[in-house]
Amino acid sequence: MQADRDLESQLLSRKEGNGLFVRGKEVTRLRLLFLAPLAFAILFIVMMLMLTLYQHGHQSVQQGVIRIRASVQDYYKDSIRSDAHALQAVMDTLKRDPVLKTALAKRDRQQLLAHSTTLFDDLKRDFAISHLYFSDPARVNLLRAHAPNRFGDRIDRFTTLAAEKNGKTSFGVELGALGTFTLRLVTPWYDETTHRLIGYVEIGIEIDRVLQHMRDFFGVEVFVLIDKKYLDRKQWEDGMSALGRIPDWDRFPTVVLGSQSGQIVPPMLADRLTSGDLGNSSPILEATQDKTSYRMAILPLQDAGGAMWRIWC
Repeated sequence: MQADRDLESQLLSRKEGNGLFVRGKEVTRLRLLFLAPLAFAILFIVMMLMLTLYQHGHQSVQQGVIRIRASVQDYYKDSIRSDAHALQAVMDTLKRDPVLKTALAKRDRQQLLAHSTTLFDDLKRDFAISHLYFSDPARVNLLRAHAPNRFGDRIDRFTTLAAEKNGKTSFGVELGALGTFTLRLVTPWYDETTHRLIGYVEIGIEIDRVLQHMRDFFGVEVFVLIDKKYLDRKQWEDGMSALGRIPDWDRFPTVVLGSQSGQIVPPMLADRLTSGDLGNSSPILEATQDKTSYRMAILPLQDAGGAMWRIWC
């Protein structure tokens, strides 16, 4: 009898143990059914939060680049207007010089050269004036104070033609044969008594300093690109050599680097220029170099005569 009771007790214990095991498995299963979706939900929320933060950061960077691009463009325009006012003030001073007016009226090149040599040096030092022209009423150049050995050609640039057509001062940024951009101001000079046209005087200033100010003020690199169709290859290559630079006309398919830009072109920009990707479809491009993301903004501009050029920053 005692053996039967012991056997019954063992069977009962096993039954109770199995019941506890079954209940434990059920609790674990219920926990998994509850916790697994919760874990996935938390993981999804975290991923969405990270994606939202990334998109917000990306949009913030994009908006910042857009604002800088707009500011750079406004700064460029304001600087050109400011420099044009300064050139006008210089021109007003030159017009009050009786020796210059008399020499221009007489088309006396030697007197113009003798009187303007020191004057041009002062203008270059004090106002960064880089060009000073004297031309007769037919627009034939009498003297380039900055290049005295070059004269006798007819000036057909847009600003001079506009001054001739309107009979008053004309100014604008124009592309030179060397691939340099110059803000030029041209004024027709008249005899005060007879009001007869005695010639045209032109002063100019390279915009390189404007670009340098943009680099310093905004903390960006600036590169000037010029469409090749507006340049004569031989003149451009001769000009680059004269400036001490190695001309590389074939480096990019459709553009050359402006002579103001003496920096080394970053590989990411050079690759785009080589492939012809000039950002025509988007004013802002993204690029990665050495695991760092960069934004490149393009500013398409035209000179006074319609030549297309671009500022990359």
